[in-house]
Amino acid sequence: FGGDRGLLTVFLLASAVLFLWKLALATQTNVIWEEAHFAVAGLHPDLAYSDVPAGWPLFARLCTELFGWSPLALRIPGLLVAAAIPFAVWFLAEPLVGRRQALWAALLACALPPLAVSGTIFY
Repeated sequence: FGGDRGLLTVFLLASAVLFLWKLALATQTNVIWEEAHFAVAGLHPDLAYSDVPAGWPLFARLCTELFGWSPLALRIPGLLVAAAIPFAVWFLAEPLVGRRQALWAALLACALPPLAVSGTIFY
């Protein structure tokens, strides 16, 4: 990829393409039962739930209150976190291994299956 500039360009393009792909998936796929379960449990706040950590239903309710009821409303936080992880890898790795290797680590983080598809489901 030439120098650092070319590698940075490839990383940014890969990040943008993956984000747009995940955004398309998040807007086009139906709500799965776990997302619906979290959203419905959030309508009935409690201190604890038998099968879900207490924060998830409340967080689901916050998302639907802020962004309205839609699959995308539940998935916005996951999309943002999934998009930020490769950048976090880059910034955390750069002081340890240098700029070029940190860019390679970030580019590889984009290709990891959990990051390549995460952000499309509210977990």
